Amino acid sequence: MDAATLLSAAQRLKPLKQGDQDSLCCLYSIINAIRLALHPEITLDHGQTRSLFVEGIHFLSHADALLDTIEAGMDPPLWLKLCRELTKHVSQTTGVQVHRTPLLSGLGRLRPHKVLNAIQGSLDRGAPVLLMLMGGYDHCSIAVGMTEHRMLLFDSGRLKWVKRANLGLYRSGVTSLHQIAPASVVSLSRR
Repeated sequence: MDAATLLSAAQRLKPLKQGDQDSLCCLYSIINAIRLALHPEITLDHGQTRSLFVEGIHFLSHADALLDTIEAGMDPPLWLKLCRELTKHVSQTTGVQVHRTPLLSGLGRLRPHKVLNAIQGSLDRGAPVLLMLMGGYDHCSIAVGMTEHRMLLFDSGRLKWVKRANLGLYRSGVTSLHQIAPASVVSLSRR
């Protein structure tokens, strides 16, 4: 898949929406990213998508994290474990391997421009990028494109984009409106 195919998939598919009273954006973002990564070769039907959702709920329940997640969301380590479980599940049920790639390992000292370049590189290869946006949103989402001024999102909470100028890295002392949690930046692709 390439960048144009990824954007086309984001337009053709509609993101699954989280409920108004839950904080399950992290679960929905993983399911939505898997759907994008598989498209157009495989379009998950309602039963397959529901199976992913139920698998995610079971995982959170067994991790004794379901109630905390519904009330307040989750941290990057739990999100990455959930992502591993759901990509494993979809790979087993569809026969198509979905590969997770942490984008920021090995980049040395992280700066916002390095992070955005790594995300852009993944998007150029047609791989959606999962990320946690702390600060103004405290939300899990999926980057599907970049323009000069915006990061385009495929999002369970109906967000469409964030201004690139408002993006920073999540760490102490950072005052950017939208702070990307570095540990959360993962691309998904088909194998």
